[in-house]
Amino acid sequence: MNGDNLQNEFNASAENLNEQVFTKVNDVCLLYYAGKTDRYSGVHMWIDFLSRKTIIGDKQTVIKFSDDDRDTLEFMRNKLIELGGKPPSLPAPQPQVPTPKFRRPEA
Repeated sequence: MNGDNLQNEFNASAENLNEQVFTKVNDVCLLYYAGKTDRYSGVHMWIDFLSRKTIIGDKQTVIKFSDDDRDTLEFMRNKLIELGGKPPSLPAPQPQVPTPKFRRPEA
């Protein structure tokens, strides 16, 4: 197989990974899927704005909103509103705690 055929095959398979589906579950929950069109090979996220948690994947990884990316949460909340949902407001952003800067000891 030459390089052009391999590149074309890669591009064709990558196109199948670009499906994104946003589904309103109820007024406060959004289901997000990104992956292949078969809906089995990809990432599923359940965003619950009432309990303020995101559940990711088959292993049910739970992320509290306070640990999640604020921009992503705002985007997902706006998407749910577009779909007719009525999610509560996001919690106020947590202040950033400065990380201490360590100095290397002088020899």
